[in-house]
Amino acid sequence: MEAPFGTENLDLDLKGRLQSYLPVLFDFLSVRDFDSAQWLKLESNFKQRYLQRKADFEANNNYLLVKRNFFDLITGKLRDERAAVIFFDLVKKLLEELADRFTGEEKKQVIPTLYNLMIADDEKFLNFLGELLVLNAVTKGGNFRLIEVESTIVGDLSADFLFERTSDGGKELIEVTNIHIDEKNTRLDERLSSQYARKFQKKTRGAAIFNKFLLVPVIWAPYTDLRRILDLYQGGTMAQNPEVLEPVAYIALTMPDGGIVYQFGSLSTLLRQPA
Repeated sequence: MEAPFGTENLDLDLKGRLQSYLPVLFDFLSVRDFDSAQWLKLESNFKQRYLQRKADFEANNNYLLVKRNFFDLITGKLRDERAAVIFFDLVKKLLEELADRFTGEEKKQVIPTLYNLMIADDEKFLNFLGELLVLNAVTKGGNFRLIEVESTIVGDLSADFLFERTSDGGKELIEVTNIHIDEKNTRLDERLSSQYARKFQKKTRGAAIFNKFLLVPVIWAPYTDLRRILDLYQGGTMAQNPEVLEPVAYIALTMPDGGIVYQFGSLSTLLRQPA
């Protein structure tokens, strides 16, 4: 097996690789492209990450540590690494669905989120992906259309998305909170409750009059922890809050033929027991 990091002159040709592997991105960028400074920053960051991954690889006896950001998805896709291919294909399918549905103005609204997705590392990368997954889920049914990204709540406080109901023109503010569960989170109820409280404090500064948005928790966790969180809700351990929707999550299912099915939705839908 060839080494994942070559010694040849470093030329990642980021834009060329994106045009080849993720052409739907340029459907969005045809409406409003990243500016030259943003492309230079992306190229610079990707080169830095390449060199850091190479150093990590050599420092760990040629064992490749798994990271999660857009750079790793591209390099993993090039090497046909299964985990990277699955995640890259999720991003590709997500953007294709949004591109097929969105108007030019709606596409323009999400350009900053796409840029942040590409330049962020690890958990922050997943945070921006979580926002796009929620955006796709809300608009998919045709009951809501996107009006604004980072829409004002009051003063300098904003929520992630402002939607309009297609039925009556009513408006709905949505704020996404991404929650990353790891082995340190032994008390999941406390972990969830504290994050909800921090998010409301940040977005309202403690004034209930500003609670004009619905909070959508996106959970990044192994299947077993997703099940535990659902049990907390269904068992009554988690207090019901009308301003916090049921947590949502992403899972990838391997089918008998080896194909991958991506699912994103509420925990009760994803984890429901077969009849």
